[in-house]
Amino acid sequence: MKLFKLFTTLCASMILASALAAPAKASDFDGDRKDDYVVWRPSNGTWYVLTSSSNFTNSITRSWGIAGDIPIGGSDFDGDGKDDMVVWRPSSGTWFVLTSSSNFTNSFTRSWGQGGDIPIGNLDFDKDGRDDMVVWRPNNGGFPGALGTWFVLTSSSNFTNSFSRLWGIGGDIPVGGAK
Repeated sequence: MKLFKLFTTLCASMILASALAAPAKASDFDGDRKDDYVVWRPSNGTWYVLTSSSNFTNSITRSWGIAGDIPIGGSDFDGDGKDDMVVWRPSSGTWFVLTSSSNFTNSFTRSWGQGGDIPIGNLDFDKDGRDDMVVWRPNNGGFPGALGTWFVLTSSSNFTNSFSRLWGIGGDIPVGGAK
């Protein structure tokens, strides 16, 4: 049984690493509907954004997150048309959102997910113009071939109501929304 649990944990880690190795989704932090150049540096938890509205001559820099966090690009949780700076912390399953509507000075957090989940950005399942907090749990059930489960915390409920759907199997890679 311990060997199976180790195998399941290892597979979930490899799936997460594969998902994170995929090209980053485009992000628009300045609201001009053009993509900005964005990097998140895990060594110091800092976001570096080179803005398209400045013809890539000005930047936004904010410390937001810590080593071990997963940056979530391309998501607008406050509905202002600009992407927020978001990290998901696997160790606690917590979303940390630094809102663009506050010029990246105000934030909120929500606990949603658990270690081994894969956080997915840029999805608006409730169609309220704000992204929902979504995690996908591969191989939910702990046995070979078990279905994956999508867990959605809706923005229209101010991130208090949720639903889940079975879709995919362990080994699949969930895909976020496209702009």
